[in-house]
Amino acid sequence: MNRAPRPIISNVDKSNIKTFKSSDEAVFIAYIPDEEGHLKSTFTAFAKRHADRFTFGIASDPKVAKTEHMQFPSIVCHKSSEGGQEVFSGHAGLDALEKFLETATAPTIGEFTRRNEMKYMKVRALKG
Repeated sequence: MNRAPRPIISNVDKSNIKTFKSSDEAVFIAYIPDEEGHLKSTFTAFAKRHADRFTFGIASDPKVAKTEHMQFPSIVCHKSSEGGQEVFSGHAGLDALEKFLETATAPTIGEFTRRNEMKYMKVRALKG
């Protein structure tokens, strides 16, 4: 319900980055310079696909990226519940961003259910 009134992509700057990173279970921030129009449009399309489940923001100011120890361009997934983050650096297409989302938002300790039992059993068989 908290995501509904928010824009699909919020502008992130020095004044709001701390609260923005903790505004949802998983928050994606793209550190993209203004001149990277293609990358911004790719990230926007990605955010539109997943705005119902995650929160998205763009930081275009190089000072914000430097303060956060991020390089341009990169996308970071902040997981507030686990206190961690995953980083995707460089240019990406939608397929690469989809894979990043899948791995970045996966819980560190997954829930074992009848629905995902075979997935875990396959991994165990490969290791075993």
